[in-house]
Amino acid sequence: MKLSGGMEIVQLTTPEALDYESTYMGHCVGQGDYDSGVREGSIEIYSLRDSNGEPHATFEVRDNEVHQCKGKGNKTPVQKYIPYV
Repeated sequence: MKLSGGMEIVQLTTPEALDYESTYMGHCVGQGDYDSGVREGSIEIYSLRDSNGEPHATFEVRDNEVHQCKGKGNKTPVQKYIPYV
């Protein structure tokens, strides 16, 4: 999904995409922790990325609601990214 300011939201649907996000963002979305939920469709994981494709926030959706949203190092995302989520 393309957003204003060159931002976009990308759905992470593969173990490789989750691992990349985990490595780049420094949190636990990768390394198998969410693979089965994503594969089964019980959760959806999205990445908020800038115009260079760099992640700035990762969020989990369950039952059409944001369940959690993390920035780098499992911290709260930088305030300027919250409205995009």
